[in-house]
Order: sequence, then structure tokens, then C-alpha cells
Amino acid sequence: MLLHTLLHTLHHTLLRRFGLFNTILTGAFIAGLSPWIMTFGANYFCAFVFVFTLSIGESLYSPCVYTYTMNTADKGREGTYMALGNLPTFTATLVSGIMSG
Repeated sequence: MLLHTLLHTLHHTLLRRFGLFNTILTGAFIAGLSPWIMTFGANYFCAFVFVFTLSIGESLYSPCVYTYTMNTADKGREGTYMALGNLPTFTATLVSGIMSG
């Protein structure tokens, strides 16, 4: 609960200070750093820090992606933009579903 409150505060601070696009970039950068943590070793501590860092990055950029997509959409074409914006997630889910059986 405390972490959720802190991340929510951080998210809104970044939005006010840097804007929507830069908040997406910051969150994506933090989430992109998370696999690098696993290069320090394959143990529970590194796995915990990996998941923690990935969660922080995703909690920063994920809510902004939908807002950014809707802000860039042409009037009357919002559904098309949202469908194309969710295409990478759909493709990844489809491929991983097929590969996992």
C-alpha cells in the first residue's frame, strides 16, 4: 500500500514536471534496466530487484501510453489508434500462447 502511494506520487510529479512523453521514456528506461540487474547473478535477491525495478518502470509508463495514444489520435479515429497501439501486446500474447502450448 505504501509503495503504491509512493509510485502514484512519483508518477504525477514526473507528469507535471516533464510531460507525458518524457514520463513514458523515463518509465521505459527504468523498465529496460531491469534485465541488466540479472547479470550480477542468478539468485533470489537479484530476481527480487529485477521484478521490483521492472514494476516501477512499468507503473510509470503504462498509464501514460494509453493517454498519449488517445492524444495523438485524429478525431473519430480513436478506436483505430487504440487497436494499433495494443497490437504489440496482442502479438506477444498470441505468440507466447502458441509457443507454450
